[in-house]
Formats: sequence, C-alpha cells, structure tokens
Amino acid sequence: MREPAGGKGGGGAGEGASRTDRILGVGGRQSLLSVVAEAYTAWFLLTAALYVGGMAWMVFVERAVYPVGGGDVKMLLLMEVSQTVAKWAAVNSFFVVEGGRQAMVAGKITWDMYMARKRRRLAEAREEGRAEEREERERMIAAFSAWNARRLDAEGRGERFDEPPPGI
Repeated sequence: MREPAGGKGGGGAGEGASRTDRILGVGGRQSLLSVVAEAYTAWFLLTAALYVGGMAWMVFVERAVYPVGGGDVKMLLLMEVSQTVAKWAAVNSFFVVEGGRQAMVAGKITWDMYMARKRRRLAEAREEGRAEEREERERMIAAFSAWNARRLDAEGRGERFDEPPPGI
C-alpha cells in the first residue's frame, strides 16, 4: 500500500500544506529542489529519455566527426561527456516537470480568481435585478392604486370611467 504524499508526520494536502500543494493534492516538499512523489514517474521517464537521446547524439557526433583511432582517450572522453549529459538531463527534466506543475498551479489559481469574480459579478447583477424588479412592482402597485382610486371616485359620483388600467 502506498503511503500518502507528505509521509506520516503531516504535511499532506490538509491543514499544514501550502496553497499550491492543496490545489494539486500533494504533500509538502523535503527541499526546494526535491521532486514530489506524484511526479517521480514523469521525472524519471523524461530524465531517461533526455539521457539516452543525449548519449545517442554524442555517440553519433563522436563516430561521425572522429571515425577512427583514439581508443582509451575516446572512452575517457565519452565517460566524461556521459556524466555531463546525465546531469544536464536530470536538471532539465526537473525544470520541465516542475515547470509544468507550477504552470498548472498558476492556471488553477487564475481560473479560481476568474470564477470568483464571475460569481461575485453575477450575484451583484442578480441583486441589482431584484432591486429593479421591486421598484417596478412598487411603481405598478402605486399606479394601479391611483387608477383604482380614480375609478372608485368616478363610480361614487356616478360618472362613466373608461380610462384603461395602467400597463394595458
């Protein structure tokens, strides 16, 4: 059974986690340049692909540029280049994986802010519409009450009242 991100001692996606970690649902980090558990697979595969690709390129260049001779010197040079390529692959894949995760976090935060603003504007518009509806209803009630008073007054005097009701 896999242990939740952040280990046993807290730091998971709960109370003590940062906003970024809560959004992504991951645990806290051990250091600034550590890879969170959920990104291990992506980081490893990208590092391996970059390393294999880099080494293939170096072997191709070594064979194409220096096709013969060299023996031990070539092997030592290839081993030195191999270490450089491995470091380059690990660092670059870390930034690609973590950069992608941070871009998702930034996108999520931006989306949340957009949706909160949209909900707030919708609530304000709804309240404004309700206030306008109340005002319109009160105006119609006042107009109808005035019309009805005139009708009753005319009826009381025995006059003919042919004014249409308001709004018709």
